[in-house]
Formats: sequence, C-alpha cells, structure tokens
Amino acid sequence: MLLAEALAERAEAQRQYEQLMQRLLRVVRVQEGDEPVEAPEELLATATGSLDRMDGLIRSFTKTKTATM
Repeated sequence: MLLAEALAERAEAQRQYEQLMQRLLRVVRVQEGDEPVEAPEELLATATGSLDRMDGLIRSFTKTKTATM
C-alpha cells in the first residue's frame, strides 16, 4: 500500500469515526421513556471498528518509518 493511499484511508476512518460519535451522542440524548432512533450498541461497535482500522494504519506507518531509519 502506498503512503498516500494509507493516509487517505486513515483520513476516511477518522471522518467516519467523528460522524459515528456525533450520531451516538444524538442517540443517547433522548427523553426518558423514548426509544432511540438508532441502536447505540451498533453505532459503538462500528466506531470501535473505525478506531481499530486507524490503529492498524498508524502501527503500519510507525513500523515502516522505523524500518527505513
């Protein structure tokens, strides 16, 4: 994978994570007794997946940088 592709993928993962967290905040702020529009568990699981993807990319960047020094 080229560095530019990896950076673009990381940027996309960050954008997706931020959007998911905004949606999650809206879902958890509902009136008592009301049902949330989306399942917070699913949003949280998807956000965790985005974080894992970013973590993997950052580890790959670090490994590559360390190997080239």
